Amino acid sequence: MNLTGGEFGMASPSNRSNPRASGKSGQSARVAALLCSTATSGQPLSMEEREILKLCALQKTGSRLRRTLPRLAATALTITIALLPSKEAWASYYWAPSSSEADDINNIANYNTADTYSTIKTYRTSISQNLYLSNQYSLPGFPELYFYAPYQITINNGGTLSGLSLIQNDSSTMTINNDGTFNSWILRGPFKISNTGLLNVGVSLYAISVDNFGTIALGNNTTAATATINNRGGKIEFSGNATAGSARITNDGTLTFKDRSSLASAYIINNGVLALHDYVSMGAGRIENEGSVTLGEYASLGEGDIDNVGKITFSNFSGAGNASLVNASTAEIRFIDNGSAANAKLDNAGQITFLNFASGANATITNWTAGSVVDISGLTAGGTPLGALAGEGTVALGSKSLTVGGNNANTVFSGVIKDGGIAGGTGGMLIKEGTGKLTLSGTQTYTGATTINAGNLNVNGSIARSSVVNLNKGGTLSGSGNFGNVVNNGGTLSPGNSIGTMHINGNLTMNPGSIYYVEINGVASDRIEVTGTANISSSAFEIAHDTDTASPPVLPGTTYTLITTGGGLTVTAPQVAIADFPFLDFTLGADAHNGYLTTSRSSERFASLASTSNERAVANALDTASPTSPLWQQIVGASEAQARAAFTSLSTASFHASAVGVLSEQSIYLRDAVVDRMRQDFGPATPLAPASTALTYVPETPNADRVPGRGVGRGRGGHR
Repeated sequence: MNLTGGEFGMASPSNRSNPRASGKSGQSARVAALLCSTATSGQPLSMEEREILKLCALQKTGSRLRRTLPRLAATALTITIALLPSKEAWASYYWAPSSSEADDINNIANYNTADTYSTIKTYRTSISQNLYLSNQYSLPGFPELYFYAPYQITINNGGTLSGLSLIQNDSSTMTINNDGTFNSWILRGPFKISNTGLLNVGVSLYAISVDNFGTIALGNNTTAATATINNRGGKIEFSGNATAGSARITNDGTLTFKDRSSLASAYIINNGVLALHDYVSMGAGRIENEGSVTLGEYASLGEGDIDNVGKITFSNFSGAGNASLVNASTAEIRFIDNGSAANAKLDNAGQITFLNFASGANATITNWTAGSVVDISGLTAGGTPLGALAGEGTVALGSKSLTVGGNNANTVFSGVIKDGGIAGGTGGMLIKEGTGKLTLSGTQTYTGATTINAGNLNVNGSIARSSVVNLNKGGTLSGSGNFGNVVNNGGTLSPGNSIGTMHINGNLTMNPGSIYYVEINGVASDRIEVTGTANISSSAFEIAHDTDTASPPVLPGTTYTLITTGGGLTVTAPQVAIADFPFLDFTLGADAHNGYLTTSRSSERFASLASTSNERAVANALDTASPTSPLWQQIVGASEAQARAAFTSLSTASFHASAVGVLSEQSIYLRDAVVDRMRQDFGPATPLAPASTALTYVPETPNADRVPGRGVGRGRGGHR
């Protein structure tokens, strides 16, 4: 230990509760473990001073030592201290250059040069001036060094420094150069550590800057807190519930987390090897990886944010947790053994590979480029689930099955799902689960079956003809794509993306309980074109409105072709199950190759949906109107909700644009209907000219209390 100016004192165990207590108790003291090799002073030294500095096994009374130290403290002083063999001695060090006498000199007993071991245990040290501590020996047992003033502190350790706690509360500048073994409980900065030896930290690293060329071990609930750590080819290990806190760690060596330690919210830049295993977890931290990251034994990336330019491997029941991972074009993420993608979000421009018994679990994979690859061909098991698939690129199945949709998301995949991959194989299969909608717009070449158990598989590209599509109860097959054989086992066929045509390059089978969902407008309907045969048995046809509200209205007397076949059509016990057209009836028909739907006017009167007397008056007027009237045509093909809204608008005699929009901008008819209604309110009125197509309705008993008159309203307004 080198001291430049100041005092050096020792205190006995009797002052443990107050390490800075005065040494004026009068107890006799022995100096234990003091060997002085060099000393300089600006004035001649007394005999006592020379004795203190030169004797290697010094034993003095406390009173003689107290007379010496104040005189040494007045000038520059350098003392090199080594340890002699001694029994356990208790000491506390207090260093204050402005003191006129030593404060902490108390009894230190049990010193014996014949003893073969050396231990010094201390409690607390406060340093308020420049200090240079150089250790080439064993100095165990320093508990706490506190630094209060803005001075420079340097510790060079080439031996063993144990049990030390360094706490810097003010603006001191501290540098620790460790080439030996440094065992510390607390390191609280700001200060800098350069380590080429072994640094063991037992509690925390606060505001510390570390350059590590050796080994750093943090265990037993240690936290790296706010440290900045640069691992320059060395080894750093977190274990025993240790946590990286919110530290910033740059790793060019080996960085290991194990034994339930945690990355917490640390920011890690990894250019070397980063290993996580034995129930390691991660909070909302961040990893930028250009090296290698391996996870094993139930480790998890938790809520982390990971950018990968290197390689990440999950194995042995480790998982990606709820993390967000971005995989660059040159990077790879591998799930092997029982590794799991868990609930992670993976944005992939490179390669994602599943091997052995790995699982995609409920993760979402989005391929961002045409060169992005997801490969499950190397799985030992039959396949893997995946929460959602989106983007482009390639998914290689080999002979395995990919089950998509567990997280119920709506996604679009425009890439290719195919057989083959790193393990080869053919007959890959796609299974749709979950309530979400998966849209495939590319050319899918996998040759195994396509199964839809739930949600909507919307195909606007194509699926290989060799892939049989099995549509089960709870699932929907939609789109304008091309398929091979389709077998409907109680699911729903819904051609198009509103009104459109589905192409089946094979045979269609609709077993009992199956549904054909058909959208129609005034001029077109959904259609299924089958190159082979179609067999429809006890299936339901659900008739719905075109979702394009600008399309022409559905009218009575219209026939739509719903199915065409090249090999023949067989229909048994079809039924119209749902049709929200209260004023229309539907009839199903067929010939040898085609299936048809024909509309007709139902017996339902318009007034049956009116709620007020005014609405009933409007509805009755509409019932007597000509079928060529655009207003009548809008109402007759309307849904129940649309009809009620139209009656309400007309009954309030509103001229504003919303009513016009409801009635397809037939403003002249709306105007005439409202004016006619106004005439009724004011007494008997003459019907409009027969040439007019406006709607009229006159109550049989006019209201005699009203004043006869007539009027025409224009603009925004209305009347009841």
